[in-house]
Amino acid sequence: MRTIGFLLLLLGWTTAKAAEPTGVALLDFQAKGILDKAVLRQLWERSQEIASGIPAADMLSTEETRKRVFDQNILVATRCDAACYQRIAQKLGTKEILVPSVEKTGDQLKITFARYRGENGQKVREVSVWSDGRVGRALTTGLFKVFDGASEGSSITIPSAAWKSFGILGLGIGTTLILGTTQEREPVDGAPPIPL
Repeated sequence: MRTIGFLLLLLGWTTAKAAEPTGVALLDFQAKGILDKAVLRQLWERSQEIASGIPAADMLSTEETRKRVFDQNILVATRCDAACYQRIAQKLGTKEILVPSVEKTGDQLKITFARYRGENGQKVREVSVWSDGRVGRALTTGLFKVFDGASEGSSITIPSAAWKSFGILGLGIGTTLILGTTQEREPVDGAPPIPL
């Protein structure tokens, strides 16, 4: 019976842990002056590939990002404020969202990456890079810059749900230990009793 109780507590804790926001989702490119969807898709796929190689980025996989965006029918408004970005991150279940945009001016592309916190929708960092014909290089530079210093000023925080789970787990273990030591113990198969 104690084992079942402990397993139920453990299951509750892992369920609460699974519901926490994780990773960073790269949203679709917002475009000015570029109407070709195939070009925007290629920019997104290349950006996803580059960002996935940055250890500090903690990016969702391409498949997971597409699944979450499609399942939640996410569309970023042209003018999105902090509350809007917060709602998007909550719908996606992510810690952060990365909003890319591209603007064509003459022969050059201006690529911008803006990173937002999911908990409050506040902008963490925004980086703009001009492409001089080498788009891959501009994407790489922009992505590395937007995640540069990702660990600066950050601290490890344990969410309140985890503290509650730890508390429940501690209560369960404490109760088990107390009840286990106060129960009478019978010798098994003629073994001497265990001293308390």
